Amino acid sequence: MQNHRAHVKMSFLVFGFFQLAVNQRYIGQMMKRVLSRSRLLAAFAASIVAAGLQGQTSAQSSSQTGSPPARSQWDESDYSRVRLLLSPAADAAHVDGGVEIQLEPGWHTYWRVPGDAGVPPHFDFSGSRNVADVSVRYPVPRRYDDGASISVVYKERVVFPLTVRPVDPNLPVMLSLNFFYGACADVCIPVKAARTASLAPGEKPDPLARVAIAEYRRQLPQSPASGFMISSVRQEPGGLLIEADLPPADNVDLFAEAPADWFIGQPELVSRSAGGALFRLSLNGVPEDAKVDGAINFLLVADDQGVFAKNVRIHPAN
Repeated sequence: MQNHRAHVKMSFLVFGFFQLAVNQRYIGQMMKRVLSRSRLLAAFAASIVAAGLQGQTSAQSSSQTGSPPARSQWDESDYSRVRLLLSPAADAAHVDGGVEIQLEPGWHTYWRVPGDAGVPPHFDFSGSRNVADVSVRYPVPRRYDDGASISVVYKERVVFPLTVRPVDPNLPVMLSLNFFYGACADVCIPVKAARTASLAPGEKPDPLARVAIAEYRRQLPQSPASGFMISSVRQEPGGLLIEADLPPADNVDLFAEAPADWFIGQPELVSRSAGGALFRLSLNGVPEDAKVDGAINFLLVADDQGVFAKNVRIHPAN
C-alpha cells in the first residue's frame, strides 16, 4: 500500500484538490464544518495537502489475482484498500454483500455521521446489472478524540454489510461500486475506489466473503429493548440530558445523528451507574427556528453492541 510514496510530487496538489471536488455534496459539508468551527481550519488545509500528495487512486491492481467473482480484487490506495463481497442470502429473493475497507495501523475511516471532522462514505451502485436496490448498513462505530475534535470512526478494518435485491432473482447479479471515503490519521485523505463482483443463482458461497459479511452483520445496531435503551431525554438550557439503560459493559457511548444542517457535535458521558449512564448533548449549532423534539436519532453503544433509536422524543425543561 505504500509502493507509490517515494514517487509522489507536489505538483499533484492541484489534481488532489480536483479529486476532492468530484463529490460536491461532501465537500460542501466539509466546508460548512470548517467555516462553522474555526479550530478545524488547519485540519482541513492539511487534508487538501494530503490529497495532493495522494494524487489519484492507484491502478486497480490486486495482491490476490484469481479472486472468485463474488470476492473482487482489492482496489489499492496508499494507506487503505477496498474490495466488494457477495454471498448467497438465506432469502433467495436477496443477495448478501459487503464493502470491506482495510487501513494501515493507526488509520481510520468514518461512520455516516463523521463527527466534528472527516468524510462520510458515499456508495454509488448505479452501474450495476440486475440490481433493483442496494441497502447499506453501518456496524457499531467508535469514538475518536484527537484532542481538538471528536469523530465517529472505524479503526483499521470495517465491512459495510449490503442487502442486494435483484430485478430477477433467477439471473446473475453484477454489483458495480464507485466508492468515495476518507482514510485518516494525522491528516484525512479522500479516496476513490471502484470494484465489481458478481453472483449467479445457486452459486457456491465464497468462504472468505461469507465469513467477513457475517462477522460485521453481528455488529449491526439492533432495536432498543428493556435494559438496553434510552429511557429519557430532557431539554435544558443549551443542551439535552440523556438517560440510558445499559447492560453490563466495560465501555459505553452514545452517538447522535442530527439533520444535515445542524452542527452540534456528539454527546459526552456525564456519569455512570449500575445499569445506566447519563449523557449530555450540546445544542450549540442548531438553527434558531429548528424543532428539536423528534429530530435526532441516537446510537447507544455497550462494548461492541449497539441499539438505534430513531426520532427520539424530548421532554421540555422543567
